[in-house]
Amino acid sequence: MDKRKIEEKIFKYLMISSTAAIIGTLALIIGSVIVKGAAEVSVNTFINDDVALFPGEEHGILHAIIGSLYLAINSTVISFLISFPVAIYSVEYMKKKSLSPALTISIETLMGVPSIVFGMFGLFVFVLVLTRGFTLLAGTLTLALLELPLMERGIEEVVRMVPVSLKEASYALGATTFETIKNIVLKQALPGIVTVSLISFGRGIGEAAPVMLTAGFNPFPPASLLEPAASLPLAVYTYLSAPGQQGKAYASAFTLTIIVLIISLISRYVSKRFTRYVSR
Repeated sequence: MDKRKIEEKIFKYLMISSTAAIIGTLALIIGSVIVKGAAEVSVNTFINDDVALFPGEEHGILHAIIGSLYLAINSTVISFLISFPVAIYSVEYMKKKSLSPALTISIETLMGVPSIVFGMFGLFVFVLVLTRGFTLLAGTLTLALLELPLMERGIEEVVRMVPVSLKEASYALGATTFETIKNIVLKQALPGIVTVSLISFGRGIGEAAPVMLTAGFNPFPPASLLEPAASLPLAVYTYLSAPGQQGKAYASAFTLTIIVLIISLISRYVSKRFTRYVSR
């Protein structure tokens, strides 16, 4: 048999095996969480807090669900408001090439920083100095910093993917840089920007270490930004190590997995929905 055909078959089998391993691992993780978590889930799980207000009332994880959504949504919005103008400026306006490597190195370094380090920074700056305690605000700001490099780099890449010919045609018609960005770049990059935002949201809602060091834990949903807030990842850790609370830990893991899956499906739908309007 031809040597090239043998090599092609070997690499083909390796790729198939790698793909099967990835899919199998994902199915195993999701399957184990669903099997163990679904048995612990009931209506009261989603409508009750950690503290039973009435005798015989079943404890729930509503506080962790609401806290996670508060943390992830607020941090994603803050991260987007910072990352979006930085990404647009770096692609469309940055004329000094000496600044580009500095920005690139800064973003890449932040992307490589472990989440626990962000948590320590949030503890020393936001908890001890800004809010003087574990609060939803401190957790939100810490998660925003954690999401910022991922958001900025993602938006920057999708903006760079806009065909240069479209921008040149806009400039040829007399449009300014701002008008070109508003009418051409943003419309073409919209699917990617939405996808990047949803991916950042998924990362924010799944982080435990930064939240543990900044937001603390609250058996009730936070009523303000200056109150502690629970989260689903932290609930998994807390209840899994507490005697007799393993069921709530599995329920929290199940709920978190479902939310992440929904975010992934929404991301794919939005990408396909808007890609039809993108010029290639």
